[in-house]
Amino acid sequence: MARFYFDICNQGEKLADMVGLECDTLGSAFQQAKLIISHIRDAYGATASDWSAWALEVQYSDHSELFRLPFNLAGLGT
Repeated sequence: MARFYFDICNQGEKLADMVGLECDTLGSAFQQAKLIISHIRDAYGATASDWSAWALEVQYSDHSELFRLPFNLAGLGT
């Protein structure tokens, strides 16, 4: 297992994930990222267009960026 970090980004601002999560593979980290975005969007009840400037930046244990996942992607279902 590897530790991945999921930072919330919006227009140059970043809320850093200081704890991270253990995931078996990069694919499971991607699924976890989709789940995090889904929970945040559901909690605030905003439409997809409201999230156009937001992204989740997924980093490996050395904090190198693996990918960015925009919050307003269609079909974020887990």
